[in-house]
Amino acid sequence: MYDSTGVGWNAHMGFGTSVLLDALGPGSFCAPQSIAIYREIRLFEISRAALFQQSTILASDRWLLFDQIYRTAGGGGTALEAAFDLFLKLVDLHQRFVAVPKSGSTCNTTNIIPIERPDKNSHHV
Repeated sequence: MYDSTGVGWNAHMGFGTSVLLDALGPGSFCAPQSIAIYREIRLFEISRAALFQQSTILASDRWLLFDQIYRTAGGGGTALEAAFDLFLKLVDLHQRFVAVPKSGSTCNTTNIIPIERPDKNSHHV
């Protein structure tokens, strides 16, 4: 956290939004006054996850359900909110992609069916 670049400090401060959201839970943002705060924290948390290439609590089932219920009740159906949703999905997709074993790593290949490649000299009609 005490590095000269400031990256550690930014990561520490940004990670606090995730901890805050997780500690409070979706039920803490049901009142009309608190939903505006949630929308700001949500944007900050999605940005943090993208900038630091980290997962976010907002991709969990309970937060996705909260957003769905909020929108069904008539809130946040704007194009900007749709863009934030897409951004959240992209961050989550990136995290799942990074978690996939890289080529050359050891993995269980017993269920993989080999693909037969045609002979270079054979001609297929």
